[in-house]
Amino acid sequence: MNKTIFTFSIILSLLFSSVSIFAQNENQPKTPEEAAIAQTAKFREDYCLLSYQTFLVDSILRHDFQAMSAEINKLKKSGMVEMNTYKTVQEKWTNQIDSSLVKVFNSDQWYSYMRSKGKVKRDKSRDKRIKKERKIWLKEHKDD
Repeated sequence: MNKTIFTFSIILSLLFSSVSIFAQNENQPKTPEEAAIAQTAKFREDYCLLSYQTFLVDSILRHDFQAMSAEINKLKKSGMVEMNTYKTVQEKWTNQIDSSLVKVFNSDQWYSYMRSKGKVKRDKSRDKRIKKERKIWLKEHKDD
């Protein structure tokens, strides 16, 4: 009986420790590269990017996310605690990304991107046309 209880408690403790390790891995923040990959995939689907655009967006985001992360880490190491400084760095890199993406996106993609950020006024007829084109694109690229 004691052996059974002991074995059961061992199995139970192993189970809980593996669950807690798995939960810790799920909650860890993404690296800049992982974030760039995820954002590129989202952009590809949301804005119907062509292959060359996907490559360029991926390159832009990987570089800029890494540079922004390095700059923020430098501030953290220097002991900076003022949130406005971190916000300024983030805005600087967001503007840099936007100025690069405007060169890669076509006008409809740029409009959709800026609308998702709340930066442009809604154009219902354009939204309808873009939505229709997006459905067609998604059907064509379903297996990609």
